[in-house]
Amino acid sequence: MKKILIIAIAFVFLINCQSKIEDNSFRISGKIDVNSGKVVLKTKTFSDTTDISNGKFIFKGELEEPARCKLSIIGKTESKTFYLENSDILITGKSLEAVVVTGSKMEDEKLDYNRKLKQVEIEFDSEAIDEEWDNASSEKRKELDEIYNAYDKQVIEAKRQFVIDNPTSYYSTLILWDIDWIFNSAQDFFEFIKPLDSSLDHFSNYEQIKATFHQLEKFEDGKIAPDITLIDADNNSVKLSDQYKKSKYLIINTWASTCSPCRKENKNLAKLYEKYHDQGLNILSISTDTSPELWKKTIELDNMTWTNVCNFKEWNDNELVEHFAVRQQSENKILNSEGKLVASNVKGQELEELLEILF
Repeated sequence: MKKILIIAIAFVFLINCQSKIEDNSFRISGKIDVNSGKVVLKTKTFSDTTDISNGKFIFKGELEEPARCKLSIIGKTESKTFYLENSDILITGKSLEAVVVTGSKMEDEKLDYNRKLKQVEIEFDSEAIDEEWDNASSEKRKELDEIYNAYDKQVIEAKRQFVIDNPTSYYSTLILWDIDWIFNSAQDFFEFIKPLDSSLDHFSNYEQIKATFHQLEKFEDGKIAPDITLIDADNNSVKLSDQYKKSKYLIINTWASTCSPCRKENKNLAKLYEKYHDQGLNILSISTDTSPELWKKTIELDNMTWTNVCNFKEWNDNELVEHFAVRQQSENKILNSEGKLVASNVKGQELEELLEILF
């Protein structure tokens, strides 16, 4: 089903004489210093073209939900990107690159949001940190990493505050959809999403946010991981419950051959597996690779001598990503012999230290 029905027309208009449009439709009225030509309006789901007449153009249509759109002129490099919604929107300026957009609530919210993030960026001088980090000593890098971690926390807090201040805004759902990968706990994620107003529940982003929350719920600390049967690199059936029942602790590791942090963690896991396997440590590595050849080659290169599974599907269509509530390509979850989650997203030195305690 198409998300939009759009009719594009062009004619001379007077801004002060515009009539009010219906709530479920939009009108873009543009005036630029280009006498003639063709303007293209494009989103992810549609594109349409209308003529410029004496520097003026109009698009009309209906949206099921707001969308990021791009205006461009055929034969010219200039363009303008903004958020389109069902409202009366004015586009005025000398050129598309220099136009001012008025009438889009979402565009106003985006600008307000970007200003707040810019304030955090200026406060921490993040660009200077990046430049200094490249040439810093290992000790100095640790210090800079701490500063950058504090910066990241402030950015996340600014996003959270925007959602609190704008509970009915579609833009709030975009922010949450953009950062949902940082959460490993349903409870932590719930603290961010609970301000959202129920008036947003018919939008696709809101549905995705709810789906993410329910995925995370399945892997909360102390809960038994939902069972699943997988196929390993030797084409054998592998049942998750069989894996954790034969282990004192089972690491569920997600990775991909083309992911540098994943490959680094593979080497760390190989070292830990050799050290603790005889004491009851097992690993189930779930790859998001799409090439069987590359997957098997990397398993051998990285000395991954434990159980490996992959279904060779793209991330967005991969049921394993959904089933295991995977938030990042490089990720570890630890289950005990009862299948209960002990820890999430522990890697590198943190994982080493945890295993020293557990064993």
